[in-house]
Amino acid sequence: MKALTWGEDNNTLAHLGAARKLWPQGWRAAPLYYFDTAGSTNDEAARLAAAGEPDGTAVVAQTQTSGRGRRGRAWVSPPGGLWISVVVSLEGLQPQRLSLAAGVAAAKAIETCCGKACRLRWPNDVIVEDKKVGGILIEAAAGRPSAVVGIGVNCNQGLDTLGAELRRTATTLRQCSGRGIPLPLLAGRLMCELEGVTALLRQGQWRGILSRWRARDDLAGKTVRVKTGLRVAAGRYLGVDASGQMVLQEEGGRCSIPSLDEVEVLWSERAEHQAG
Repeated sequence: MKALTWGEDNNTLAHLGAARKLWPQGWRAAPLYYFDTAGSTNDEAARLAAAGEPDGTAVVAQTQTSGRGRRGRAWVSPPGGLWISVVVSLEGLQPQRLSLAAGVAAAKAIETCCGKACRLRWPNDVIVEDKKVGGILIEAAAGRPSAVVGIGVNCNQGLDTLGAELRRTATTLRQCSGRGIPLPLLAGRLMCELEGVTALLRQGQWRGILSRWRARDDLAGKTVRVKTGLRVAAGRYLGVDASGQMVLQEEGGRCSIPSLDEVEVLWSERAEHQAG
């Protein structure tokens, strides 16, 4: 179960098999695809969804050459990280809720595997020790009522792979915990948590998911600047509303910000330091 990279000791199939044994029962029949190198696991998963692959189909890559985050930003994806995308049926789900629920799943999986408390930064960042270790990208699957849930987690790669600029705001689980994180264990735990939150959403348990997200809200007590197209909104962050949108207290009153927009944290009154 060690497997700090999928191809370690030339035992990729054994590592993937170990991960599959930890898959949730409801998704165990769905296929798992592995790529030594993929352009983007989200693109591969979207292609598979369009071809008719079922709910729970997963794509894992050792590395991505064109990994991306929100708004097309490049996501550095060297060996040692967990780069995974999952096809999720949208039956009974709302995409915006799915994004926050996936954050809850990722945070819980990371906490279970490495023992470090996770925070969530609206709308899609996973934070450990005040730095980003993971992100979530939800994209529609063309021609089908399905979404692709892409999750990237910086696990075992060296900090030097992030580059000087990224190291200001990002880190890896190995750096935070002082030990390697077995990718099969994290992948299996993540799939279990993701299947669990999607099941809860279909059962109408959105309030419970939202409560779990709010308990990890990293923006609480902060002043933020939000880019909404050509407009920049700035004010005190008041949390997320019942639909999952950010609520911001501007000088002229409250406003709601949909998750399509870009958030930049300027100041943390709670921590009393520049937050980046």
